[in-house]
Amino acid sequence: MNIHRPIQSPQEPTPHRITVDEYFALSRDSLNHLDRKFELWDGVIIEMPSDSPLTVRWTSTINRWLFSNLDESYVIASDATLRMDGDWAPDPDHFVFQANVREEDLRPTDVLLLIEVSNTTLKSDLGKKAIAYAENGIREYWVIDPNSKTLFAHQLREDGTYGPPAEIAFTDTITAQHIPGLTLRMADLPRIS
Repeated sequence: MNIHRPIQSPQEPTPHRITVDEYFALSRDSLNHLDRKFELWDGVIIEMPSDSPLTVRWTSTINRWLFSNLDESYVIASDATLRMDGDWAPDPDHFVFQANVREEDLRPTDVLLLIEVSNTTLKSDLGKKAIAYAENGIREYWVIDPNSKTLFAHQLREDGTYGPPAEIAFTDTITAQHIPGLTLRMADLPRIS
């Protein structure tokens, strides 16, 4: 006797995990046409909030600061996808690596500095993303909160974690640990005071 049971929808939304390669294929074929921003977090597609005017002001200013202070021996990737292990493919606001590393060969451990401007995403940037960046070997990770004008500086420790970030005030100076001579004092940046 064959008993037919009706198909029931799940009671809660059910995430569908995908790989980074599947994400890139989907992004190329479908997601890019939606005019929205997406990232892959641990195999789950996340729709990101639109950039506010405050975020645009800070990211463009940080971009100009990076290009003004780094020579051609570095590559500055802005709002570009970073392939990471564990089915992560975020689009950090900025990341820097040596120019002798080909983009096709780039590994997270090649990134010398990664910067996120976090107007509306501070909780996830200091939480899930920080954990993923540390697990993937990102040596230095800065999160800039334009609302409080605070920079949260993470340094990769020997145990592969960041630990509590250093909080850098608007009027204080921070020096990148893996890019000689690169210093930032947010109060000196144009258009953000």
